[in-house]
Amino acid sequence: MSNNSNKMMIKAIEDTFGSIYAASQKLDVDYSTLYRWKQGTQFPNIKTIEKIMKDNPGLNQLVKDYTS
Repeated sequence: MSNNSNKMMIKAIEDTFGSIYAASQKLDVDYSTLYRWKQGTQFPNIKTIEKIMKDNPGLNQLVKDYTS
């Protein structure tokens, strides 16, 4: 995943859930994981992205909107 795509996904997550802390609780992903994604020190794997998008279809549209 590119750094730009990663930033768009984190922005969509923050906009949807209000913060990465709130998102971590709702998405069942460790806060530290989302924080590392946001900082660009770690990138999500495709299985994690697929699970998040499947469980939260609104995020997929939001990410698409950011790329337009």
